[in-house]
Formats: sequence, structure tokens, C-alpha cells
Amino acid sequence: MNIAALGLLPWDSYLPVPYDARSKLFGIDALSKLLLPVLGGAALAILLSPWPHPLGSSAAWKALMRVVGPLRRGCLRFGSLIERGDEVLRQWSAAGISLLLVSLLLAASMLAAN
Repeated sequence: MNIAALGLLPWDSYLPVPYDARSKLFGIDALSKLLLPVLGGAALAILLSPWPHPLGSSAAWKALMRVVGPLRRGCLRFGSLIERGDEVLRQWSAAGISLLLVSLLLAASMLAAN
């Protein structure tokens, strides 16, 4: 058993954070770092939510959707492309992908040697 684990030696110098450090969890800096991902996630949730949206009858929402609609459709197409690629890669085992990578690297080295 480790002697420092028994509390017989001071182990504060081995800690990554000082023992008496105050947490800045609720400071202005932490709030500003939290706000951007939350707002980005909210925007993505609105863009990827099922349609018709409950606010779809308002004129402001219709004007916004004329602007955001093509972006939303492009994002959905890109997402479906990534999803299809993920399905293809999940069908192969890790060994199969590794073998494919080794064969590609060998072919590249043979072409580079010529």
C-alpha cells in the first residue's frame, strides 16, 4: 500500500489543483463559456425539430423559414450522408478496416517507390 495513501506524508504537492483553490464554476467567465454551446444547441434543436413547427403560422416565423429553409435542408442532407457512411463503416469489423488501411498503405508505398 502506498504511504501517501495512508496519510502519513503530505501529498498536496502531487495534486493537479491546489487544495484550497476556489471554484470559478459560478463566475461570469464560466457563464460566458456556457452560453455559446447552449445557444448553439438550441439553434440546432430548432432546425432539426419535426415540422410543421408550432409557431409555423406566424408571419415572422414564415419569413425566418424562407431564409433558414435552404440551410436546414442542406444540413439534413449532410446528416443523412454522414449517417449512411456510419452504417457502412459499422458493418465492417475493426480488423477489416485495419486490413484495408494496411493494404492502402502498402499500395501507396509501392507507387511511391516507382
